[in-house]
Amino acid sequence: MASAVQAFSEAFSSYRASVVDYAVYSVILTIASMMLSFFTAICLGIFGIVSLGSVANVFASDGSIGIAAIGLGVSLIALFIGLLVVLWVSAGLHGAYLSTLNGFISKRKQSLGGFALCVPKFATSLMLISIICGVLIGAPLVFAIAVAPQLGQIFSIVAMLLIILYIAVAAFLLIFAMPAAVVDSKGPLSAIKASIAMALHNPLQVIIYILISLVLAIPALVPIFNLLYIPLFYLPLSMSALLRLYRVAH
Repeated sequence: MASAVQAFSEAFSSYRASVVDYAVYSVILTIASMMLSFFTAICLGIFGIVSLGSVANVFASDGSIGIAAIGLGVSLIALFIGLLVVLWVSAGLHGAYLSTLNGFISKRKQSLGGFALCVPKFATSLMLISIICGVLIGAPLVFAIAVAPQLGQIFSIVAMLLIILYIAVAAFLLIFAMPAAVVDSKGPLSAIKASIAMALHNPLQVIIYILISLVLAIPALVPIFNLLYIPLFYLPLSMSALLRLYRVAH
């Protein structure tokens, strides 16, 4: 039977025995993610600067589409492609990281070259999983935020509580989606189906895993300290424990 406590115990033992290896790839993931965030901010900033003039010209025009509207459309397309590339690379980095941790579980070393090759290997499937999960979780939330103010104070509070409950249940059911894609190379839909089935078959252990992860995340609330705590300890330990729990539950 799967055991979340045992998964964390084994993850910590492995982490303690190979702390440098865990730290190296966690730092690589963290730095790369920060660079992607910076790139995203630049893309949004450039789009804002370029589009402001185009939008002003569109509304100031005599009704014809003109060059301003075309420029705005091109800017939107370029922004969409840029954000899609960021999401693809980010998904690949997380896939390579999970694959590296999965290798550590099997006592396999990882090279920087091997890590880099894993990025495109997992990028597309994990990106699609992220999009599907984002829509499943985010769409009802957006709908509730849009509708709640029209329901009155009491009903809007009830609606938001139901949405929070829905998000918690959805996160619970989708927790194994990415491990399934990385460990067993499942496609996006197959990984999501496998995650739902495994979560329903191991509800108590998944809940225990989430609770332990939340308790371990408390030190991350400390400013500055969290810059070291998250990449060097919390991230590798929690992700390694999740992979171990998936492998046993599977």
